[in-house]
Amino acid sequence: GESGAGKTESAKLLLSYVAQVVKTGTGSSGSHGIGGVEEKVMRTNPVLEAFGNAMTVRNNNSSRFGKWLDMRFSPGLSILGCRITSYLLEVTRVCSQVQGERGFHVFCQLLQARESPLLKDLALEEMSHYRYLANSLLTAPGVDDGRCFEELRSALGALGFTETEQIQVFRIVAGILTLGNCAFDAGEDRALLKDAAPLLRAGELLEVDPRLLGRCMLWRKVVTGKDVTETPLKVVTG
Repeated sequence: GESGAGKTESAKLLLSYVAQVVKTGTGSSGSHGIGGVEEKVMRTNPVLEAFGNAMTVRNNNSSRFGKWLDMRFSPGLSILGCRITSYLLEVTRVCSQVQGERGFHVFCQLLQARESPLLKDLALEEMSHYRYLANSLLTAPGVDDGRCFEELRSALGALGFTETEQIQVFRIVAGILTLGNCAFDAGEDRALLKDAAPLLRAGELLEVDPRLLGRCMLWRKVVTGKDVTETPLKVVTG
C-alpha cells in the first residue's frame, strides 16, 4: 500500500481485535488481563512507533521500517508468546530529513518532555540546537509529542523496563542527537574535530570514554583475518 493508505493503523486494529478475542477465550491464559501476554503485545505499538515512525510529506505517522509479528497460540487460542522482528529501518533519517518532514518521533518526544523530572539531568536543549534535526518541523499535525512520550514511558514500564533502564534508553537517544553536533576540519592527511565539547557531552551521555569515541569517528578499522589496519578518515567520511 502507498504511504498514508492505513497499513499501520490497520495492523493496530487487527492486533487489538486478536488481543480482545483471546482475552475472552477459554484456557488459563485467556484471563490474564492487564499484564498478560496480550497486553504486552499491544504495548509494543507505542515503542515501535516512537523509534521507527516519523512525519513525512505524505503521512504524519509513517512507519520507516518493516515489522513481522510471529504469534503463537495454544489449542485453546490463548497467546503463548509473540516474536517481533523489525527490518529495513530508515537509518539515514537519524542524520537528516527533507524539508517539511521530521526525524523519528522519539527525538521530538524527548525534547518536548525535556523539562520533566525524569529528563532534567540530561540537560536537553531546544530542537534548533541539534544539527540532526535542523530540517525537522517542531510539531506534526495531529501528533501530541508530550502525550506520546507519556504513552511511551507507560508502554516501556508494562514491558518490564524499570525507570533506571528507561533513563538509560533516553540517555542513548540524547547521546545520538549530541553526536550530530560534532563538526570536522580538514587536517593535512585526516579529519580533525572542530570542537571537543559535543564529543565530551556525548561521551558523558553514552557513558563511554570520549577519547575512544572520538577515535571511532576519526579512524576506520579494517580486520582481515588476524590483521588489523587503522586508517584515518577524511572530513567527508568522518
